Amino acid sequence: MPIYVKQAAHLLQMCHQSSTEEFFGTEGQAQQLTLLQWVMQSLLQVFTHDRQRFVKQETFDLLMQPLVDQVKILIQQLILSDS
Repeated sequence: MPIYVKQAAHLLQMCHQSSTEEFFGTEGQAQQLTLLQWVMQSLLQVFTHDRQRFVKQETFDLLMQPLVDQVKILIQQLILSDS
């Protein structure tokens, strides 16, 4: 498995587990959003251009939970912003 997939999963987990200020300092929220956008765009390119069956069960298992966690956070933020 390519190292960038492991790094992407690790970054997604770190963004989910640590508070924004802990991880990025005082300008944390904007930096965290930028990082998440880059990680998601990178993964989109990997999945979109997967001609050699790169995405296997191992890759899916590594990325699935961090991606689900990020979706949950986005849903919670949308709910809070609508309130």
